[in-house]
Amino acid sequence: MPVESTEPIDQRLNELRRQAAAADRDPASIELVIYGSGGDPAQLEHYEQLGVALVVLGLAASNVGDLHAQLDHHQSLIDRFAGSNT
Repeated sequence: MPVESTEPIDQRLNELRRQAAAADRDPASIELVIYGSGGDPAQLEHYEQLGVALVVLGLAASNVGDLHAQLDHHQSLIDRFAGSNT
């Protein structure tokens, strides 16, 4: 359950999968969730390629107008990515 950050998740995910295999657990059985994503489409595509199961989009609005704009943006991402891992 990592929070999106500047740290590349690729290496951490590879280590998690290696440790799962070493513990005789199927790495594919572990669903990875990213919390607090800024909603960058390129980053979301990257998460999709890594097999991330779910991304929770963050909100950081200081007023109602900004909140509505962020929600509209997030809705466009949901429309684009929803169901792409099913």
